[in-house]
Amino acid sequence: MTEQGAAVSEDKNLTPLNRVRAIFVGDTATGKTSLIRRLNGEPVIAGEEKETQGVEIREWSVPDSPIKAKLWDFAGKPMAHASHQLFLRARCLYVVLVDTNASEQAEYWLAHIQSFAKSAPVLLVRNKIDLEKDALNSGALTKKYPNIVGVHSLSSLSKADEFAQNFVQFSEDFSQQLKALGTHEILFSANQFAALDKIRDLCRQNALLDQEKFDEICEEYAIGEQGFDKITFVRLLDDIGELIHFSTLKWSEAYVLNPRWLTYGIYTLLYSDDIIRQKGVLRHADVARILQAETVQDEQGNHINFTKEKLRFITDVLKQFRLRYQLPIAGSFYAIIDRFVEEKPNLKGYFNKQDAGTLSLSFHFSGLLPRSMMPKIIAILHDDIAQNVQDEELVWRYGVILEHESYQAKACWTVDYQQNTLTLWVQGEDAEIYLQILRDEAQKIFDTFKELSISTSSITRVENKQKKAEDIIVTASIEEAVENLKQSLATIKHTVEKHDADFFVRVSAYGDLQRIEMQLGGIEKASSDPEKTLQLLLDSIQDDSLGVMKLAKEIKAADEAVAQLKQNAKAVSDLLL
Repeated sequence: MTEQGAAVSEDKNLTPLNRVRAIFVGDTATGKTSLIRRLNGEPVIAGEEKETQGVEIREWSVPDSPIKAKLWDFAGKPMAHASHQLFLRARCLYVVLVDTNASEQAEYWLAHIQSFAKSAPVLLVRNKIDLEKDALNSGALTKKYPNIVGVHSLSSLSKADEFAQNFVQFSEDFSQQLKALGTHEILFSANQFAALDKIRDLCRQNALLDQEKFDEICEEYAIGEQGFDKITFVRLLDDIGELIHFSTLKWSEAYVLNPRWLTYGIYTLLYSDDIIRQKGVLRHADVARILQAETVQDEQGNHINFTKEKLRFITDVLKQFRLRYQLPIAGSFYAIIDRFVEEKPNLKGYFNKQDAGTLSLSFHFSGLLPRSMMPKIIAILHDDIAQNVQDEELVWRYGVILEHESYQAKACWTVDYQQNTLTLWVQGEDAEIYLQILRDEAQKIFDTFKELSISTSSITRVENKQKKAEDIIVTASIEEAVENLKQSLATIKHTVEKHDADFFVRVSAYGDLQRIEMQLGGIEKASSDPEKTLQLLLDSIQDDSLGVMKLAKEIKAADEAVAQLKQNAKAVSDLLL
């Protein structure tokens, strides 16, 4: 394969680029790092490999050739998967490693690659065959994913002599598939190599390079006159892993970045003790302290510095890819969504999915529900995140409670990665409107992924079923009953309009009637028929249970109390209507 950019004439002393890139992915402990070590001729001993934190980048010489391959080794922890999207490219060879639950693991990663890197070639490797592991249904997988270019079973262990030939066959196929990428065949002139070296060296020294300096180097070495335009040139350097360029980000100050600087910065934050302790929230000062705590080197031994003026590009990348958002409090506080607590907060009094009138809608993903899906939803809709009485946001790693500032509606998004399902619940007077808004936002997010297969359920509504006497829950006071009415506003309104008092009020005993008056007295709006409204309320109490009916009779028997209630029935009507 020869790409325009160097092969413009035969008298310009053109030489092949001889650079390719491979990306190793798979679940934690599948042996990605061990396989790379084995390729480099290093000893691999069972149980002695440290877990990769983020991304490790190594260089490998393709045997019997001048080709240099960048090998990117990605962490397998689920919480790191959402951020992998920043670095996956289509013009690379992917090596997917699996062990236990081999076919299930393979399906996830193959769909993951398909979503972010289209039809990039994949070598599927079942590692650790020296142990008893599940069989890999390679026939069905290769039929479903035609970009699988090879399937191998092997052991990365140095002493697995009986499987030595398996490793040799993989190594040979790996080399051939790297060559099949074709990037090594692109012809470069001396000027193009000089421009590449200068840009890469400046990125290593300074972490990043602005667009003005990049353009200046391209003009200095006449890149545009040698068949390449500057856009094609920078995208090629990004594809082969020499630098990072985000074509979707219109950054002039950080046009290209040092890959090691960016990967170390992002994953060090994600794995830091601070972010775990602070439940996903970091101050800007925390970011500086964490990243400046240790001396870091890239794969060439160059020192990497995280100066204060450049740190914002780390958090900006996370923001642009919807992996974090700014908290609405004084100071610079970042919410890193992938490090939120996994446990759902106490939602009592804020959202009950079983409340009558609640609408629900589910999205089922066949193949892959990307790990970045919920972070994107939370980041895009963060202005609507509801708070509890302690001003804490009602959000966790797998869900969020939302409340619209203009519409009378609340919503709950949750994700189930095991079932590949994303579910939305919406309740309130304007539930239908808010559901449509949220559904439209979700579709925009779905459209940013490639090759997703999604089936959408029909919208369902929780019906307002009459409670049996034994199902009535006795609670603290009439004051709490009023709060229950508020939370069920949309359904109650619908019921009263039909003159069908099909709802219940939860009480333990009627207490001081003056407390009822104080609770209801502050409401201003009036009812057109307060006496009828009061009767509906009392009749509904009678219909629900013998115990509550007794309470209704006692209230009716107290003439003075009923008179006081009638004076305040305007407020009850407002709650009902």
